[in-house]
Amino acid sequence: MKKNFVCFMVLIAFTAAVFLGCSGSGKKRVTQQNMENLNLTGLPIVKEKESFSLLIGDYGDPNKSLLPVFEEQTNVHVEAMAYPFNAAVERKNVLIASGDYPDTIAGWIMTADEIVRLAADGVAIPLGDLIDEYTVNIKEVLDKPGVREAMTHPDGNIYTIPYLLQEPLVTFHPWINSQWLKQLNLPMPTTTEEFKQTLIAFRDKIPPINGQPIIPFSWRPRQTAIGILAGWFGLDCANFFTMIDGQLEITVNRPEYKEFLKYFSDLYMNKLIDCQLVMKDSTVWRVWRNHH
Repeated sequence: MKKNFVCFMVLIAFTAAVFLGCSGSGKKRVTQQNMENLNLTGLPIVKEKESFSLLIGDYGDPNKSLLPVFEEQTNVHVEAMAYPFNAAVERKNVLIASGDYPDTIAGWIMTADEIVRLAADGVAIPLGDLIDEYTVNIKEVLDKPGVREAMTHPDGNIYTIPYLLQEPLVTFHPWINSQWLKQLNLPMPTTTEEFKQTLIAFRDKIPPINGQPIIPFSWRPRQTAIGILAGWFGLDCANFFTMIDGQLEITVNRPEYKEFLKYFSDLYMNKLIDCQLVMKDSTVWRVWRNHH
């Protein structure tokens, strides 16, 4: 499937801009014919079904994702090639070396240098004009202070979709097994103490799975900076520095961070935390997650 270009997404966004920017090969560029197939008034995005290929890292099983729902809503089919992160990086390198590009690459497996080189070769296509003309939400994100500048490469073009987080204290929200909550007739915890008691109930009252006792709390691989959950104690600790009363402070010296350490130490001592949470790779963790 020799391709003449590929665009890169850091977010799967099914909009006209992404579709037009990514759907072509040497035989299928943006033409008057597929422009006529485009629906500019709402969903579905296209009148006749279109498709594009997507190489993505660390995404899981596409058949168990929202891709079928998006396809039903947009009339756009995604030929997803999903791999664990490291395998996706290797696959990307092989495809780029061979010139056998997918239409899109996602999942943080591209480096900025790679995008610049492929853009210089005419492989990566600029998305700025397409975003401005055909999108609403993505354009609004780009128009936020500093975002467009951050996304713009030295050649003046934008090649990726922006991904913006605006949580003030906890940048990653924990997930909880709602089926276990229903099974034990427990409410959704709203405080750290309630969360601890919920984990204890999971540990003590949920039957072993595959002969293994329940360890109720784990963490996604490579997101080892678990200190960001110090936000539960009122401290933005995502980068270990923060501004407090106009002064730059190291967050790990703050009393809030010490309270966070005491809390998670207590969870560990009560066997509520997976002791291998920073050692699992993506594949092992996904198997663990699916069974807990």
